[in-house]
Amino acid sequence: MTADDGRAGVMIVRIWVERGHEQSLRARLTESSDLDSPDQTTRAAASVDEVVEIVRRWAEQFAER
Repeated sequence: MTADDGRAGVMIVRIWVERGHEQSLRARLTESSDLDSPDQTTRAAASVDEVVEIVRRWAEQFAER
């Protein structure tokens, strides 16, 4: 992939804490692997490990295309 081939993706991570829960961390990850398409996928996570795994999987899949 070169810098000018036009491929671009985006992932937005929104993260917050919900007090009073055993696992208080919450995250919503919204992703698009093609900025020319309106398609998005939203995922939820409740731990740092889950957030990292979702981002890693998305980046690996994007790199394989």
